[in-house]
Amino acid sequence: MTDFWLRNFLNNLILLNFMMYRTHLAFGLLAGLIAINYFNTNKYIFIAAVLFGSIFADIDESGSYIGKRTGFLSWAIEFLFGHRGIFHSLLLASLLFLGFVAFGYVVLGAGFLVGYVSHLIADALTVGGVRMFYPFSKHVIRGFIRTDGLLERIFFILVLFAIVYNVIKTGF
Repeated sequence: MTDFWLRNFLNNLILLNFMMYRTHLAFGLLAGLIAINYFNTNKYIFIAAVLFGSIFADIDESGSYIGKRTGFLSWAIEFLFGHRGIFHSLLLASLLFLGFVAFGYVVLGAGFLVGYVSHLIADALTVGGVRMFYPFSKHVIRGFIRTDGLLERIFFILVLFAIVYNVIKTGF
């Protein structure tokens, strides 16, 4: 019994038991820190839009971080469209960006788009993959990382190191 608790504690401490949304936030932040160099805007608002965009695609999964916080809306979207369908496509990402632009929020939309696309790229690295060009193509782009597996944890740590490096280098 004690061995179980010790092993579980060490697993959480050493392997960093993180959920996928944290990896999406970290990867989105890294993408945002790189992309912000191309915009002359308030960097904090831009990064906030990136972070929101990086988790927004999972609104189509009621059990996800954002899905749990949007309740019925997430459930309805999942029921109507399924997970990793239209909400995990470049088409919806583009339409949402155009929605921001239509209301005059170009830079905010750009930040959201950077985060959204970073989410799609991260999901494309998983074994579940993503149909990035849905509904025009049902081809699934997949990688080899299992959600919440060891490789995702290593990827997360590498992304954190890249974020620290970027912040030190640019003086964000």
